[in-house]
Amino acid sequence: MPSPTPSLILLFPSSEGDLPGEVQVGAFIRDPASVLFLGRPSLVEIDIWSDIGRSYATPGVPFRCWYAGRIIGSGVVLGDGIEVPVGDS
Repeated sequence: MPSPTPSLILLFPSSEGDLPGEVQVGAFIRDPASVLFLGRPSLVEIDIWSDIGRSYATPGVPFRCWYAGRIIGSGVVLGDGIEVPVGDS
């Protein structure tokens, strides 16, 4: 992320019965400096913009991070924070 912004889109697996796909959830990283070391796992705190989005971000659920037109990493919801290995996946 050459000029990082704290805003990004998290892609969660759809929980709509048998429908495949992902749900896009808007979020922002509270401390963008915590993910400056690309390619290394980082424990970051992420705020999700909507109540519906927060219903997808439950502990143990995997997600992918979308930023600037591409997937930049993936992670797992831990509860109070989200582990985000940021970098090309």
